[in-house]
Amino acid sequence: MPVKTEENSIVPGEEMTSSLEMEMTSLTIQLLSLTQDLVTTKLRMEASAKTGWILLAKARYVSPGGPSSISKLQLPSIDSEKEVTATKRILTEECMQGNTKVRYFHHSFEEKSEAPESGVKQRKTAEKKEATEDNKPVSKQQLDPLKWFGVLTPTALKQSQAHFVTATEVALECANIQSEMAGVQNRIKYIQRVKQKAEKEKGDSIENLDSKFQSNLTLVN
Repeated sequence: MPVKTEENSIVPGEEMTSSLEMEMTSLTIQLLSLTQDLVTTKLRMEASAKTGWILLAKARYVSPGGPSSISKLQLPSIDSEKEVTATKRILTEECMQGNTKVRYFHHSFEEKSEAPESGVKQRKTAEKKEATEDNKPVSKQQLDPLKWFGVLTPTALKQSQAHFVTATEVALECANIQSEMAGVQNRIKYIQRVKQKAEKEKGDSIENLDSKFQSNLTLVN
């Protein structure tokens, strides 16, 4: 006698599992692409820094005052009157990719604000008063690090500064790529946990179906 069984219904979790597998494949490809971008960006940073160091050595060689005129002796210290003021700051914000839901932090340079907060404004006002009293006003040109090494600096020193600035900007790009890679890896780990949980639930449901298989059999005359 033929045996009739109930047709197996489609498990709702199968569609979700298939979608997660497609997303994981896309994330894996994206991770490989980001790895290549990171290697390329690091090579750019290395080239800029290398050129900067070579030009710095050239500036020390051609300097009229000799190598000692461009050394750590000219750098600001606690006892010196040279001021160090940051012209840029790093702004960090959280981002999310719309198609993959990857969360990561994006870093960018922000120029020094011309309209600071009230507390900073008051402090700057007090500093200006002190400068007026001491008759030692500070200009933007005096804040240029090149001025630490004299008024007539070698051209190679200016070129070296430009290359080190470029290396700093490229280093920020490396940080952004690494942050995005970390976000992709965290998303892949999350998908793997969801898939393992879904497979475990699917295995439990199959065991329950096997235990009830005898009750689903119907004899046909």
